[in-house]
Amino acid sequence: MIVDLNCDLGEGMENLFFLSLLISSISLLLFLILFQWFIF
Repeated sequence: MIVDLNCDLGEGMENLFFLSLLISSISLLLFLILFQWFIF
């Protein structure tokens, strides 16, 4: 039981880390696009 919970928790943490990394990269890309649009 405890092992199964640990496996599920680890999988959830990996998915959460991947999701946060994806969101941060997309926001950085949008920021760069808006920055270039305001500059030029």
